[in-house]
Amino acid sequence: MLYKLQDFNVQTFNTSHATIEDFELNSDTEIVYQDLKFNNRPACLFDRKSRMLSADFQSDLCETWFDYYDTFVDHFFKYIKLPTMVIETEGSFTNLDRVRYKPATIKYLNKKGLHIYLRELPYFRTHDKFPRCDTGTYVMENVEDWNIWKRSILGFDGDCIKSVYEFDVIEKFAKQNKLSNVHVYCGLDNIDNLNYLYPTLKLHTHDIILPALTRPANFTSMSSYTANQSVPNSSSIDYKFLSLNKRYDGVRELVVNYLHDKQSLLSYYPRNVDFSVVVGTEEHDGHEWQWYWDNIDRRLWTDYNTLEYKPKLKPLGKMVVDKVVKQQGQVGTGWNNFNDESTMIDSMPVATMQKCFAQVVCESWYAFPFGHFSDKTLVPLKIHRPFVVVSTPHTLQYLQKFGFKTFHEFWDESYDLETDHNKRLSKIFRVLESIDRLSIDECRTMYNRMQPILKHNYEQLKIFSSAKYLTFANNNVY
Repeated sequence: MLYKLQDFNVQTFNTSHATIEDFELNSDTEIVYQDLKFNNRPACLFDRKSRMLSADFQSDLCETWFDYYDTFVDHFFKYIKLPTMVIETEGSFTNLDRVRYKPATIKYLNKKGLHIYLRELPYFRTHDKFPRCDTGTYVMENVEDWNIWKRSILGFDGDCIKSVYEFDVIEKFAKQNKLSNVHVYCGLDNIDNLNYLYPTLKLHTHDIILPALTRPANFTSMSSYTANQSVPNSSSIDYKFLSLNKRYDGVRELVVNYLHDKQSLLSYYPRNVDFSVVVGTEEHDGHEWQWYWDNIDRRLWTDYNTLEYKPKLKPLGKMVVDKVVKQQGQVGTGWNNFNDESTMIDSMPVATMQKCFAQVVCESWYAFPFGHFSDKTLVPLKIHRPFVVVSTPHTLQYLQKFGFKTFHEFWDESYDLETDHNKRLSKIFRVLESIDRLSIDECRTMYNRMQPILKHNYEQLKIFSSAKYLTFANNNVY
């Protein structure tokens, strides 16, 4: 298969054509989608080592969340009319290091602007010691270096951001190609507050993942919701709390410990992490790195004993909400195998989940300064349930920008305005305590009063699967 290098040059290639056999295909690599809209020329895909892949490259034959996301990205390229790039990987990736645009391309991009979207959340550099971030594996001279690394991974107190690894890569790429009109979009609210660190880039809030999480379907999953459902009757409520947790996180461990003895349905997978570390000459998978698991202080942004509210820690085992029978001939074994990537498109045990009054959502991030929400916060909206969000400050405000309503009429949501991570966590636990003091009958009564909000939020999910979302981003040029 011939794939012509049409509108750019890749250093180390001396010919204008290259065959796909010239490059190793690795199903585990992450890619950068590039579509410059030059006379309908096909998109050019690069993996993290800047090797060119064919336009029809597929990672595997199993239907997963990523297959659906790829379909969405293709639709996104067809809709967007400006030069656009979607970056799939994260950290100090090398995808763009060898890309050099021709003068005509540079002129065109500087006129129209190059619009770069990040799929993943960026990593902040808070210390001079680690100028690079190769996500997935963290290299340390000794275990004490973890106290520096974990600021990028687990969060930090105060204003100590020196740079953003992904923005560093893009800034270098822009300078090498003499690009002066580069826009960068990610799923963090008010990310433009960091424009002072990158005066040559224009930073915007726009989460490319969100539309891929709210496709109307005849079943509800992490990436879809059942269309045209009415608010269920309050008689189904038998529990107070629902909390779904897949990847391990120290804050999630605190929340699940608190909820464990309450009237709750929980999912929790201890030691389920997606990183490895190299200490000296030894490499450890995260779930096997015993030093990390010996002390919860190493798994939190701060020391456990400094917390205002300290749930008693218990030896928690694996918890699963319910096994699910597949619909639509989907691949996988259900929520009991929550680590399988196909679970993002597997149907959820909605009837079981709706036995719970409120969902406690533990988001991807906690101790960071920018509002953010993901598929996790969208779940209670899909199943008509109120929620308390354990996330970064101003996450509820960010959610409200999309027209969603929250529950300040029923409990104290001032936690969302608290930028001190310790105090915010304490306020969240006080909200959970106030709900826990309610009887099940009182929960049902409150739920009935909430129904207009629940119905409104469910209807608002439609904005992500419509063209309206593509015009949402703050200061967006569309």
